Amino acid sequence: MNLYNLILNIFLKLAPLLSVFSPRIKQALLHRKPASSNYLFQSDNSKKRIWFHCSSYGEFEGILPLLKAYADKAEHTIIVSFFSPSGFKPLHTHPLIDYCFYLPFDTRGAMQRLFKTLQPNVLLVSQNEYWPNMIKESLQSGIPIYYISTYVRPNHWWLNKSLHFLTNPLRSVDKIFLQDKISLDLMARAAYQNVQLVGNSRVDQVIQNSKTTHEYPKIEDFASGASVLLGGSTLKADDKIILSAFVTMSGMKLILVPHDPSQFDAQCLPTQLQDDYCLLSRFTAGDQQKSVLIVDTLGDLKYLYRYAHIAFIGGGFDEGVHSVLEAAVFEIPILSGPNIDKFQDAVNLAKMGVLTCIESEGELRNEIAASKEGLSPILRENLQSYLTEHAGATQRMLDLIRF
Repeated sequence: MNLYNLILNIFLKLAPLLSVFSPRIKQALLHRKPASSNYLFQSDNSKKRIWFHCSSYGEFEGILPLLKAYADKAEHTIIVSFFSPSGFKPLHTHPLIDYCFYLPFDTRGAMQRLFKTLQPNVLLVSQNEYWPNMIKESLQSGIPIYYISTYVRPNHWWLNKSLHFLTNPLRSVDKIFLQDKISLDLMARAAYQNVQLVGNSRVDQVIQNSKTTHEYPKIEDFASGASVLLGGSTLKADDKIILSAFVTMSGMKLILVPHDPSQFDAQCLPTQLQDDYCLLSRFTAGDQQKSVLIVDTLGDLKYLYRYAHIAFIGGGFDEGVHSVLEAAVFEIPILSGPNIDKFQDAVNLAKMGVLTCIESEGELRNEIAASKEGLSPILRENLQSYLTEHAGATQRMLDLIRF
């Protein structure tokens, strides 16, 4: 821990200089100015304070079923922290959250001040978000800590014996709830004794999303009568291959939902599409005849797959494919880049034949053509059975969490 704190302090001293060259560091510093750390938090002392911590929007979706369960009870105050603006910006006004804030940098002093202010009764951490001083301060304060829907793979740094000086606090949290047996075996082999296999609460959330009706008149006008390819949570590498393939197709429309709309550059559109695209935020009646719609809003993707006939999920050409479950629940063919091994649901859907990985523009064109008829009745039935079988993790965790 001493080495960790030394490295963190050196980084924080260099961060202002590094921010000149890194927009991400600049953004992180901007949201963690001293004024932002004056937590104006007030709560009824008779209520139990439940603190959820997430990295970003996707991780929030994983803990949302638990948050809803606790928020439904009047005796709870719901506190949520994010590390990334992609979570805080669209969600800080969420109706179920009583208090939302950016997590400060993980220094001992910052965490001591934060816990003194919040005085939570329990800390629930989404997936793999790990800040040693945050966890250590929680342990020292006697606050129960649970990790929600966590997963690891063979090269995960939590399993590295040489990093025990960082992972020791993690070994003392009350329980790490794991998504799959692969993670359970790996964590047990690495001598973690506080792990338990319960499944992925994200499954419960996507099933609920599919039953929630949200009206998008502009998208309905755009998609009406057309076969729709939807690129969900895409990064630059995904956009490039999707747009290049789409230029050669006819009779289809494309809805593109970038992972970070603020980073999307319309200059990446091929020449043929420069006058044939529109933005959702500026959509007018005349745009319904165009071929490409860019969704430049946050928080809508999970509901938009209902308009798609085929989904392409982003991230598969980078560190790993993003959530495939959000599309799968609408029972449509799914495509992605090749990097899916980190996520067991993606691997399982690929084995089932619902998800197909592609590596080139030509493969993408061929798979879109082959997928236009949708999933076969047998695949739809198998997918429904898979989702039903993997539902219920939320209740299993609720039964085990104590505070």
